[in-house]
Amino acid sequence: MNDVQSPATGAFQTPVTCRLCGSTDQIRKTQFTQLYSQYQKPYHRVDWWQCSTCKGMFAYPVPDIGTIIDHWKTINYNRAEDVPELHNARQRMLGLALADLRRRRVCGKILDIGSNYGYFLQEAAADGWTGFGFDPCDQGVARTRELGFDTRQGWELLEAGYPDHAFDAVTSFDAFCYVWHPYETLQEIRRILKPGGAVLMRLTNKRHIAQWTAQRMDPGERLNMKMTTLLQNQFHSIAIDDLCSVLRRLGFFRFRIIRRASTAPWSRMDRRSLIAYFGAESLYYLSLGRLNVSPGVIVSAQLNPGESD
Repeated sequence: MNDVQSPATGAFQTPVTCRLCGSTDQIRKTQFTQLYSQYQKPYHRVDWWQCSTCKGMFAYPVPDIGTIIDHWKTINYNRAEDVPELHNARQRMLGLALADLRRRRVCGKILDIGSNYGYFLQEAAADGWTGFGFDPCDQGVARTRELGFDTRQGWELLEAGYPDHAFDAVTSFDAFCYVWHPYETLQEIRRILKPGGAVLMRLTNKRHIAQWTAQRMDPGERLNMKMTTLLQNQFHSIAIDDLCSVLRRLGFFRFRIIRRASTAPWSRMDRRSLIAYFGAESLYYLSLGRLNVSPGVIVSAQLNPGESD
């Protein structure tokens, strides 16, 4: 395990606006610090904040690009040899997404944010879509282009240069929680979608459990490590209902929340994951649908046909 850096000196860099909803209302420092892993270096400490408007939690400031690259070297986000197996495990979840698009009766051009090695784009093409990709991974972008998909490489969607109303659908599977400017990214998705276009995002839905954990432990290195393990290096977390409220203000409607969107078949899940999913289902029904803490959720919505910039 990496050694932990000593705490940074000086005042916090306090965010002026919420990174998740754009609100300028009260933003407070959380009691924990994220320990962002580095390749052959000490942890990089990241401060986390919570917004009183959307109740979302977010990292600020986000690590610089060099720190993020050093983090990528410690995990298997982009190891080509692991990707086919990971994709096979996600087949059911991706099938749920494509089924939702068919149900919405939208088709045409689809942009996959975090397209990686292009496996989902291949699935979408077989379903009648014209696929486009966006991803920072060199090898992933190269393979996706070899498959014939128009793929742009970059870290932030805001810098991709897509024209207004270019796509009939935008998807993002386990990628949104890593974007540096989440609210601006949602605004950008709205801009590049055609009126009536659909957005689908698969989220790990950790805000409730993260807040509950942070409130029940004393500040210190034990809490920091617990939250670091729970958040798994994402840069923000917002509850599903609150995210839908943000999207609604941006002009989206016809929301569907697809629970049990797991990234592994039930037969291959460990006992802890199964308990988490079935426990979340029990809470959902006991609360009459008011509490959704499913560990894997697809948020699906359409841009109002009358919305345009």
